Amino acid sequence: MQNNILIDENSISIYFETDVFQILDYDSLPPDGECIKAIALIRDKEGKPLPNIPVTILEKEYAYFDQVNIYHADKSTPVEIKNITADLRSFSVASDDNGKLVFYIYPKKSTPLIFQVDSMVMNKTDRISSKNKVYIIDNNNKDLGLPSPDIIGDDGKLWVDPTSNFFTLIVKDYPGARRNDTILFFVNNKYIKESFFVEDVNKLGNSAIRFLYNILRKNELSHFSYTVVDQTGMARSSYPQSIIYPGGGYNQPISGIKRTYDHCIVYNSAGYNSDNNIIRNSIHEKDIAHRCSNPHHEGLFIKIIGTSDYRDKTKVPFGAEITLNLYVNDYPNTIYQSKSKLMPTKPDSYGDVTASLLFGVPLKYVGHINSGRIHVDFQVNYYGDISYGNIWQANIYTMRPGGELSGDACPDGKTWSDIW
Repeated sequence: MQNNILIDENSISIYFETDVFQILDYDSLPPDGECIKAIALIRDKEGKPLPNIPVTILEKEYAYFDQVNIYHADKSTPVEIKNITADLRSFSVASDDNGKLVFYIYPKKSTPLIFQVDSMVMNKTDRISSKNKVYIIDNNNKDLGLPSPDIIGDDGKLWVDPTSNFFTLIVKDYPGARRNDTILFFVNNKYIKESFFVEDVNKLGNSAIRFLYNILRKNELSHFSYTVVDQTGMARSSYPQSIIYPGGGYNQPISGIKRTYDHCIVYNSAGYNSDNNIIRNSIHEKDIAHRCSNPHHEGLFIKIIGTSDYRDKTKVPFGAEITLNLYVNDYPNTIYQSKSKLMPTKPDSYGDVTASLLFGVPLKYVGHINSGRIHVDFQVNYYGDISYGNIWQANIYTMRPGGELSGDACPDGKTWSDIW
């Protein structure tokens, strides 16, 4: 390794692709056993990936290496764990030819823990904490003593603030609460990537956490619950509270966040292969007229541009996870849909540095709109670093003359749902 390399310290921080892992009643073993992937992309200060950089992975308190099995990227070679001191262990893993660092964690039988690590490049960087933690827990251990979630405005239906994207939950005191507990939140048994860290038990009951309305499906019964996890990974789960979101929250992209990337490009139903089909400021019925020629009756196509050029900060990096958000408002009706995909890792054409990620929006979400407004934005997860694209917006008038038709009105008789 060259002595003059300036490493971006944030880039050596490990990201775990799994946040919550249900504890197993057997040892998980490679190559086919259930595991947690740990990744990083080692870069210099300019963002250039750095190949063959040895990174030291360090043990943290309550996340001891002997509680799991750890393997290199080939899933067959166990890492070599060394004692640095009597109380500190480490192993080494190097970035590959593209700067990517990978290792795998295989949980052991009935061994709960909160797994996290520090990482460093010896004589080059400080110790850097991992970007997230993995909660290897028994999430089925229900505790009747835990109070039900206290959601402000809840009387079976959620009280809605039309000026906000968020609703609020009061974090109640609970039996056996301890400093350094972590509270994880779930909707319909799925972790929603929101947590609360208990720094002061005496403040429980006076602390609040906000959640986006769009974690709940409009006019559908949702089951909201939480799990308390102590430092050692022992978990207790609340019984779920049933709640209905009636709609009516502020149905537009979140304001007040930094937006880095170019906004998406939106095409009409004639297809994404011609610039003549790009939509600028408004969408009309003629723009969705070719839907029946499209596989999922797409009324619109959305393109996001990616790049392999690390110097271009306006485009999404190759391989990043993109979550597209679609908001349609036609008072009093609202539509929200999202879809996650991976940006391609190869360019659209030989010798190019850009690639296209495409989404298809079925007529169901953009048809029969009388006089509305549409917004599209996206979130980018790149090795655990979260960033956002700029907002695309337009007016939308897609109601056919004479009124609304039922379904997609295509010869195949189908009506498609979800973004493709």
